[in-house]
Amino acid sequence: MKDPSTASTAGLMFEVVGHVYVVKRARDALCIRVLEDGSEQQLHLEHIDPKVEEFSRFPFDEVHHPDATKYYRPVSGNLTGIDSFAFERDENHTITGVVMFQYTISTTRHSVKMGFIKQLWDALKNEHREMWQWKLVFVIPKDEDRKAFRKKMPTKALMTAVSQFALEIDLKDMWKTMCSSH
Repeated sequence: MKDPSTASTAGLMFEVVGHVYVVKRARDALCIRVLEDGSEQQLHLEHIDPKVEEFSRFPFDEVHHPDATKYYRPVSGNLTGIDSFAFERDENHTITGVVMFQYTISTTRHSVKMGFIKQLWDALKNEHREMWQWKLVFVIPKDEDRKAFRKKMPTKALMTAVSQFALEIDLKDMWKTMCSSH
């Protein structure tokens, strides 16, 4: 993995397979680790449709009520900042939060580009009225050193509004899950 092209290819493959894996695993609560203090929380996305909703331009230009059942993924390369997002909701089907996913194989550093996050925040401000929880979840391969990915990434102006987490994926489990896909 010392060759930059090898690491780049591995990262791309992890992201592509990771989207399918996370959506399949979201049928049950996902365990995420708070980057700030290392505690664990349950992420409930059991309501999302197993089909990934790809879009080529910002999805809320004309839609005033986002669909909480979708897992949104921008078409590769057209938006920077995050790799996908979904909505959390309560038992009354009311949206309570935005969960943004950033896939990375790097355990030491990964920049966060705020452009898309800010655009998403602005597009949804009439909906969230600063009441929703905003989560940035770094999806990373599970490592023997569970706490290897600790560093909180700067989110500038939204720092207080965006909580940051790590979702660690066991690569053997990912492979089994993908092999059992139809």
